Amino acid sequence: MKLVLSIVVLVLVIFTLTGCKDDPTKVAKSFLSAIENQDFDKAMEFSTEHTQGELSGIKNWVGRLTEEDQKNLKKEKYRVEGFTLDGDKALVSYGEVSPKMTSSGKRMSMIKQNGIWKVDTYEIKYRFEDDILWLEFD
Repeated sequence: MKLVLSIVVLVLVIFTLTGCKDDPTKVAKSFLSAIENQDFDKAMEFSTEHTQGELSGIKNWVGRLTEEDQKNLKKEKYRVEGFTLDGDKALVSYGEVSPKMTSSGKRMSMIKQNGIWKVDTYEIKYRFEDDILWLEFD
């Protein structure tokens, strides 16, 4: 019985320690998911003040599109590929995933503010039927 209890405690300790890694990808994935769904208010929750301003502009821009253009607006899908840490800063790499193509090499700068990772800059693209519009923020 003591052996089983010891193993359970050991597994819990290992699980807890590995779960404490300083990993900004959870926030990056939440941010990208909100962008995929064009939920700019939700994306702002994961953003610095700088990025919130940019997202507000995008939200207003999308809101001014005609109904037909909004229907043609393609929702992109993204996947996080990795990250590097430098103190309270992180650089997250991610790419676009679609049935016809997969791209990588996009970057998202993140800053830890009050112990919470926030998106500071990112690259995003909106695609229409015949046109591609890149919105890149530095």
